[in-house]
Amino acid sequence: SNALFGLVVGGGLAAAPFILGSLGDDWRSTIHSFGILFVVLSVLWIFLGRDRRTVDRPGGPVPQEKGRDGRVVWGTLSYRDLWVGGFGFLGATMVWSAFLSFFPTLMLDSYDIGLRWSGAMLALSVLVGGGAGLGLSYWVRATNQGKPVLQVLGVLLAGTNLGLALTGSIPLLVGLSLVNGVAWGFWPILYTIPFHLPGIRPRQVAVGLAFTTMMTSAGIALGPLVTGFLQEILGGLRPALIIVSFSGLSLSAAGLLLSPDIASLRGSASEPAR
Repeated sequence: SNALFGLVVGGGLAAAPFILGSLGDDWRSTIHSFGILFVVLSVLWIFLGRDRRTVDRPGGPVPQEKGRDGRVVWGTLSYRDLWVGGFGFLGATMVWSAFLSFFPTLMLDSYDIGLRWSGAMLALSVLVGGGAGLGLSYWVRATNQGKPVLQVLGVLLAGTNLGLALTGSIPLLVGLSLVNGVAWGFWPILYTIPFHLPGIRPRQVAVGLAFTTMMTSAGIALGPLVTGFLQEILGGLRPALIIVSFSGLSLSAAGLLLSPDIASLRGSASEPAR
């Protein structure tokens, strides 16, 4: 899923400047074209999507207890590692959305680098991140080294974004984007934390994934907001992006605080809950 995300989102970022050019540099028409694509995908989902039919459990369905839903939510949110993983996502997605929103403007205003180049840099990072996620998640599980991997990736994430905000050299930007993409290989490691929490139940996994998604959405929402405020206070976009770059270190903090088995994807639902 992460690799396909990188392919689709990276492809969209790379294609957007060309779509913009083909539509007469009209942003409104470009956004409308993506809106039409969403409508087409929604219609296809309505007609082609299917509910999964599961085999009934022996002895019939499991009876539902009244008032159990609240215990499912609060029981899931009581896991410390779930909050640690969410914090890691919060800072990482914050710096991503900040650069997605303002990096092209910085490149154009400071170095006269057009959208095709800046879009290519952003696309390259996302594309590499998808493939890196496949490799790193497998390596982490095989070597039981999830904590140090996350710590290193957090430093790479912050450092490469800092470099992207400080240079206008095309070769250097390409190299930084490649390393930045490798840093984004952390995504499958943190995102699958709910599946590896000790004693987690199927209904709780859904709540855990919802919480993780909420934290990623919070980071995405905060990135442009915080950067905009910092730009107004500091009087420039570059210092704002430099400061926001350090939010990527939340990933290193998550690597320090996560339980070793959870970070290495070795937790099991069969283990007793803490």
